[in-house]
Amino acid sequence: MTDDGKSDWWWKVKSGGTKTLGARPELIDEIARKAGVERFHAYSTERLLRYANKNLDTQVAAEVIEEVRDVSVEKERTAIRSSWMGELGRSSETAVYKWLATQFSEIAYNARGYPDFVAYQDEYKFGFEVKLVRGRGQSLRQFREELYRAHYLLTEEGFHEVSIVVVFMDKKMISEFFGGANRLLSEVSGNLKFIVGIGDVGEGGDLVSGFTPYDVLRGHRTI
Repeated sequence: MTDDGKSDWWWKVKSGGTKTLGARPELIDEIARKAGVERFHAYSTERLLRYANKNLDTQVAAEVIEEVRDVSVEKERTAIRSSWMGELGRSSETAVYKWLATQFSEIAYNARGYPDFVAYQDEYKFGFEVKLVRGRGQSLRQFREELYRAHYLLTEEGFHEVSIVVVFMDKKMISEFFGGANRLLSEVSGNLKFIVGIGDVGEGGDLVSGFTPYDVLRGHRTI
């Protein structure tokens, strides 16, 4: 029983709309090879309850089944939104990388994960962490944590400068960010800065295809 509706579970075809024929053949083959199961039934929670009412002499109220269905639908919508947000975040990182490549001759993705990119100029090492802002829900607390994490890189990891690249999807939100960001920068010392810019949306309107810098906010610089 599963409420996972993704195509890696279910064999779906398009015929007058999307129709689910059953479990994917690969899944059937895998359960046969690894568990010796020749036949099995796969149900969503809603379908199992309806089947039980019809064939097993149970009495699950229609209201309960509808509530189960609504919860399942909302979970699937949440999973889709989460997957899309992940793709949007990755596309913003790629857009920033392309822009940074025009500023530095030597830049690479950071295999250690933080910051996202490391660049070199002469004998200096620069770090760049990308943060995407889509709405007003992201608090300054998150950026404070990022700033202190960046400060650690300066003091412990030998970085000359660390930048948090903030990608906005709505230019109107930038001015609201400036005041809080400047207050955060006043809390720490070192070569730290916010690079603020706009994410350019591609033709499909779903992912970030480019990055246009708007302004730079700097902390208290050191030599």
